[in-house]
Amino acid sequence: MMARRDPIGKIRPFVDALNDRFNACRKPPRWQSIDESMVKFKGRSMFRQSMKGKPIKSGFKIWSRCCTRLHTYQFEIYHKSRLSVAPKRSNNDLVEGVVLDLCRPLAEAS
Repeated sequence: MMARRDPIGKIRPFVDALNDRFNACRKPPRWQSIDESMVKFKGRSMFRQSMKGKPIKSGFKIWSRCCTRLHTYQFEIYHKSRLSVAPKRSNNDLVEGVVLDLCRPLAEAS
């Protein structure tokens, strides 16, 4: 099977450097949450998502792992083809894959 090309490959080093820096600056607390957010963008991009009924209706969707003090420890830009999970069977598989990917640094540190 042929390996898929990373859709955000051009900015992947920047995203990885930010995630490494976020984790190096602070020790992650016990209580954390994972949530999605939208960064407003009205141009053309294959990463642009639309969510009706939200304050920011279209832009880039970002999944992030944060603490209760609103510090970000890990984030990932959403793109339709996820590299680390098998083909999606349901929306729960997508969410589960995101949670596992964002929590992977915590498991590796212990």
